[in-house]
Amino acid sequence: MDAALQGHHSICPPLVVASNMTATTGGVVSTPASTSSAEEAGGSSSRKRPRDSLLELLREQGERDEEREREAVAREAERERAAAVRTERYLSLFEKLISKM
Repeated sequence: MDAALQGHHSICPPLVVASNMTATTGGVVSTPASTSSAEEAGGSSSRKRPRDSLLELLREQGERDEEREREAVAREAERERAAAVRTERYLSLFEKLISKM
């Protein structure tokens, strides 16, 4: 709310620099968008995840994937067991029907 009342824009337009400006001619352009992004870039280095955190994240994701795979295998085994039970029941009823004929 303070930003709206103080006249700050909610968007940051891109930084546009003339193509003929170089470091040797002293062409330095500073805009609010470039200074805020420079501050964010400097602050984000301290907030970056270390390499160990990334490895830990990947390890946890791998464990979750393995658990999902185990659960899928267990569900498939249960379906197969239920199908075998139904088939056995069907065959026993069919045998009873044939014996009565």
